[in-house]
Amino acid sequence: MKLLQSVTSYPPYPYFAILTPIPPNISDVPPNIANIARVLFTLFPASLDEGLCNFILLGSQNLCSLLSSNTSYNEMLVGAPVFSAYSCASGCKRVGLVGFIYSLNENLLQQLTGDKFPLAPLFFVPRPSTVDGEYTDQAVEEYANMLGVGDILSLSKKYETGAESAIGIIMTKYGVSKAIADAVINYILWSEDVDEIVKEAEPYVLKVKKAVEVAKNKLQTLLPEYLRGLGAPRGMIEYCMGILDSLIDDCIYEVDVSDSESDIASDLVSCVIEKAQSQCLS
Repeated sequence: MKLLQSVTSYPPYPYFAILTPIPPNISDVPPNIANIARVLFTLFPASLDEGLCNFILLGSQNLCSLLSSNTSYNEMLVGAPVFSAYSCASGCKRVGLVGFIYSLNENLLQQLTGDKFPLAPLFFVPRPSTVDGEYTDQAVEEYANMLGVGDILSLSKKYETGAESAIGIIMTKYGVSKAIADAVINYILWSEDVDEIVKEAEPYVLKVKKAVEVAKNKLQTLLPEYLRGLGAPRGMIEYCMGILDSLIDDCIYEVDVSDSESDIASDLVSCVIEKAQSQCLS
């Protein structure tokens, strides 16, 4: 969980790629996408792309070395969105989603290049159709069926509906904020049974609720002292204490609900004090 939180705190790594039609001599295209698929090549290992990453993420060069990987790409790239930029003579430029990575084909690299070039070959499928620029439920369902994941999409929608219902029940039953309910629901496994979701969430909700109470009690003393130490005037300190609940809610999304109660409380205190510098002293 902590690793996932750490990774998702960084922006996505920008792989730069070439999109081409599938050569006629390639026969192992998945049959369900044979009529629409194309081949996309991107540099691999990702460190070869680091110079371009540094250019795009100007001022954040350290991120590129953290985001790039020289050892794995299969799991990360499947399902990744593909964007394309369109330019015109007048200087206009539009960047939009054009499709997704469907699968990888390591054999394709050897067929096309004899493994002479550092390229990762991927199968690309275009995005779902839109109506007046908007995606419709029908189009998305047809798209999922075409890709062979229609049943998974249907089940996911049922799970999402169950999770949303569970959030409301948890807030009412345990008297917690939406942030606490969200954080716990995002951690546990979902199911179609709302009662089962609430039951699974209960120990985490009670633990986080208690941790929030402990953190809030500590912050009632620590936060004013901290702000006074930074030279904050009385009015600013009162303002910050007035939004304490909101600061805690913001921080709940950044803690690991599987940690112990004391660790969660400690993390919340540290997070709130850090956020107070930008939200109370600006």
